[in-house]
Amino acid sequence: RRLVELEELEEPWQKGALGLLEGLVLHDDGTIARWRERLRDFPEPLRRALIELHWRDLFPLWHYEEQIAARDAELWRLEMLIDGALRLLGVLAALNRVYYSRFQVKRLRELTASFALAPKHLAERLDSLPQLPSPAAAEELGQLVLETRELVLQELPDLELPLRFPPGTRQEPMRL
Repeated sequence: RRLVELEELEEPWQKGALGLLEGLVLHDDGTIARWRERLRDFPEPLRRALIELHWRDLFPLWHYEEQIAARDAELWRLEMLIDGALRLLGVLAALNRVYYSRFQVKRLRELTASFALAPKHLAERLDSLPQLPSPAAAEELGQLVLETRELVLQELPDLELPLRFPPGTRQEPMRL
């Protein structure tokens, strides 16, 4: 109820929804069947709310790439790269009405294959991100962001998906 009625959108509730939908029921007095039916519906307000939730905190790694490299912040760069990939998965899962939790993401190819709407070769491109050299990884993440945004806006043209720093932009050096 908390998830479907948009009270709690964060991780534990989506992981719980996945468990209810995919788990093996050993005994049911009808309660689990009712919960499953309600979750299968994946209402439109939930879809939109989850897209916005995952989109809102996408960090524009491409914009700050040079400054990150200059500050010897490789671990943080990788964290933001992975975070961006997981957030894009969340956007695409919601777009496709698939429950998703970034906690212990497993079976990436199976998950992305279930998406009718997704950038081409999504699983392979996401898997390759940590192996790509620094600027190329940020550029590929930016490209995935643009492709994902286009897919969402084709499906939901009234949804606002702001990009404060669109892919391809770079932070200007500070001038004193």
